[in-house]
Amino acid sequence: MVPEELRKVLATAPLAYLPVGPLEWHGEHLSYGCDPIRAGWLLERLWKDLGGVLLPTLYLGTDGVKRTGDTELWGMELAAGEPLPGGTFLPADVFAAAIKHTLSFLERNGFRLCIVCTGHQAPEQIQAMEKLESESRHRAMRVIAWQSGRVIKANGQPDEIGHAGFEETSELMHIDPALVRMHRAGTAAADRKLGLTADTLSACSADAGRQRLELELQQLKSAVANLCRDIGLKLQTA
Repeated sequence: MVPEELRKVLATAPLAYLPVGPLEWHGEHLSYGCDPIRAGWLLERLWKDLGGVLLPTLYLGTDGVKRTGDTELWGMELAAGEPLPGGTFLPADVFAAAIKHTLSFLERNGFRLCIVCTGHQAPEQIQAMEKLESESRHRAMRVIAWQSGRVIKANGQPDEIGHAGFEETSELMHIDPALVRMHRAGTAAADRKLGLTADTLSACSADAGRQRLELELQQLKSAVANLCRDIGLKLQTA
């Protein structure tokens, strides 16, 4: 976009969409960026429906951390009991500050609502985002901090997404089959320790991933519509 285009969007649909998530090991069978990739897919679909500005993905995230001797173990490394390749994390306070300042500049530019979406379910990440959502209730720009844990299934129960398991594997199969290498599942000791084997992932399918993502998209779109109605912001479509 150039400034003239941004001014026009701010005058008609002042919504911003911000995908967020770390690079993180998701088994030997899934590509890095699984969490921000699925967040970007959801927000791109929403942006096409409602208008506004889809921002570049921020490959940022935080997680639990514990020092063992001279080594820090982050996130799934704690469950695996060993360092895992490819992860990039920030301390929780640094992550929160980065997202907070990004939101402040979006507000300064005239956006009325920002949907921040993460596929990363670490409690530290969710807590930082939910705090920013809560703080926005008294600001000029509201924030929706969306994550898959907010999804309610057809049976009325909260959705539960396992790390690199059936859910995320199926979703990436739908988003882009090239991101999944099923023949690699279970080839590392960490895979087997965490139950990420060819047998346990045999039920994964692109169709299952499509159904999961469409359900989440529907509920996210409803949350956006409800908040826009509350703050008097008219959407292009409902």
